[in-house]
Amino acid sequence: MDPWDSSLQFFFQDGPYQGERSTTLWPELDTSRQDLVAVKSGASAFFPGKCNLKEQLDRLGIDTLLIAGAVTNICCESSARDAVELDYKVIMVSDALSGHAHGLHEATLATFYRIFGDVRPSAEVIELLGKTLPGGSLRTSTLGSAQ
Repeated sequence: MDPWDSSLQFFFQDGPYQGERSTTLWPELDTSRQDLVAVKSGASAFFPGKCNLKEQLDRLGIDTLLIAGAVTNICCESSARDAVELDYKVIMVSDALSGHAHGLHEATLATFYRIFGDVRPSAEVIELLGKTLPGGSLRTSTLGSAQ
């Protein structure tokens, strides 16, 4: 079995129609009714007509994004680059992403940091968020993202 498939198998479950595969949130992810939900039908969550995430974020005045999920060098990178082009401040959370193959994850993060935005590990992101939120409190599911 391909190690990439086995490490990401928790993302995939049977879809609503017989024989269809669907992407779902990891069951252990802490979610709440206040979380935004956006379903995308392409590689980028910001490609026009493929997802309504931009409209949801703009309605709330959100200007900074944390990117986490799978696959670093495909959907996450596509979404992150498109978000930068739309003038969002973007941080790719390095240890909350999973690459398609050895080296691709690292190359994507290096390129993104060099040209497009910021790359930080989750512990550093949590620390920074704790410093900027009133009272220093943080709900860790804020870091969650579905692809």
